[in-house]
Amino acid sequence: MGRKSIEKTRKPLSPKMKVWLEMLIPALAGKDLSQLTVDDIATLTKKSKSTIYEYFESKQGIIYTAVEQRITKLDDLPEPSEEESVLLTYNSLIDWLINHLDDISFSFLNQLENNFPHSWELINEFMNRLLETLKNLYAQGIKQGVFRSVSLEVLVDLDEFFITKWLSREDKDQTIDKMILDYVDIRLNGIVQSF
Repeated sequence: MGRKSIEKTRKPLSPKMKVWLEMLIPALAGKDLSQLTVDDIATLTKKSKSTIYEYFESKQGIIYTAVEQRITKLDDLPEPSEEESVLLTYNSLIDWLINHLDDISFSFLNQLENNFPHSWELINEFMNRLLETLKNLYAQGIKQGVFRSVSLEVLVDLDEFFITKWLSREDKDQTIDKMILDYVDIRLNGIVQSF
């Protein structure tokens, strides 16, 4: 039979552990998450296993909390306002995403979806909030006459398609931030050259 896990109260996250969690996601880039152990995490991050177990019960808990912490930072998205230019808000939103996603690899996201489904749910929930924010931004832009009057559903579906395809990529030659910039450029400017 195996050894039963010991029920014990875990410490609340200290500021040092929050910083440690922030550094964990980029440290996992290129690692095989299907084979990941707490020993691997300890070695990779130069923390003792006993310290890690003071805060977490399992690797699933570690990954979940690391993703949750990153999502919490991402959730502070710039919101559309009546006073601010829609294009300024849109650009602020894109800059915000790029600055907070620049250390996340496509490989990590693919493996997260396959190996840590509870953590992946956090990503899906964030994507839904992001799409709702974009929909509100498009509606505001149409109302202000900045964007052409087109179907909000089509605009959001295109963004959802881009995000979904983007998350499933394994292209190692293109960075997430570059891909977002290319998408936004095409989105706002189209693909027709100026003559």
